[in-house]
Amino acid sequence: MGSDISSVECSAHKNISEAEASRWLYTPTDVTFITIGVPIVLCIGVGINLTFLFVLIRVPTMRTNTNVFLTNLALADLLFLTLFATIVLWRYAFSPVVFSFQFVNSAGCTLFHLLLETGYYSSVASVTMVTHERYLALCNPLKHLQMRGSQRISKIVLTCWLVGLMLACITIPIEALFHKWCVQWPNGNEYQDLPSTVVHCVPVKPNVIFYSPLLQSGPWFLVMVCNLYMCVKLVQTLVKQVATESTCRFGRSRRTQQRKRQVAVMIIVNGAVFFLCQIPFHAFNIIKWICLIAEIPSPVDIAPRSDQYWLVNFFYLFNIIINPFIYGALNAQYRAAFLEAFGCRCRPMNRRNMPHPPAKEDLDQREDQI
Repeated sequence: MGSDISSVECSAHKNISEAEASRWLYTPTDVTFITIGVPIVLCIGVGINLTFLFVLIRVPTMRTNTNVFLTNLALADLLFLTLFATIVLWRYAFSPVVFSFQFVNSAGCTLFHLLLETGYYSSVASVTMVTHERYLALCNPLKHLQMRGSQRISKIVLTCWLVGLMLACITIPIEALFHKWCVQWPNGNEYQDLPSTVVHCVPVKPNVIFYSPLLQSGPWFLVMVCNLYMCVKLVQTLVKQVATESTCRFGRSRRTQQRKRQVAVMIIVNGAVFFLCQIPFHAFNIIKWICLIAEIPSPVDIAPRSDQYWLVNFFYLFNIIINPFIYGALNAQYRAAFLEAFGCRCRPMNRRNMPHPPAKEDLDQREDQI
């Protein structure tokens, strides 16, 4: 029945019946995902995103405005992935009770969720800004030329992290309070070695659950609508460019337009995959909230809790892995840069193609192409 809990300071006491006990313990689904799925995703996600960052650092031609935003996205994804995987593996290693934290006070709950949510919302902001940059470059090119500059890009990157931090602070009350349950397990040999205390991070006030889904999902739906609008405009512009390309069959201008379109298509696909992978979480969130307000049973709760948890989280983790593959699959310049970064491609070195410092015009055009 667990160890003696008479001397432990508890937030609440809980007598767990034999029927309830299974809900407090890891299921086979949990064990499979935690011991196999999460380590695989962590290794692939960290490896592929670090490889992408290495390529951008190693190949000078890849240091463009668009890639600054994609670098920011990769860093935000790495922050979220490492924190998520670390806490999942840590909880499983130190307690047989499902999702029991090892924090000792509310500061641990607050700091962890602040960093985790900052990484998440910064990635949303980065995807939005890279789409916005392509939208300006293709749909409002003159305005984009007037606005372009390294200082502006630095300010936008900083803003992405500040927005991520601000939204994280707004959602912190959902899981900021350290709550220690002192539990009494059922009689039985299988329960004798289970811990007598369980730590959860819970809402700071009971009524937080009535508006927390709006805090989590409201900004996301707003940003998704903005991205959808920009992507529709990008597609319309691309269709017009393809229709008029026959007037420019040869030469550098056509190649430049093709490169611009490649980047735009890559950004559109990346944004679409990004938001599609997050729809399950936010859809479940809003459905549960509506049912809570209406005081009716939630259809989402028909599925086991562990299935819900891993469904929504693994879609997002999959997106972190797939991003660099999207870049390489849809843009030849990224594939070429990868080969160059790892020395898989030899460039002929003769007088005609000896390297020389690029002219300012070439740099400006390169910024528009990538």
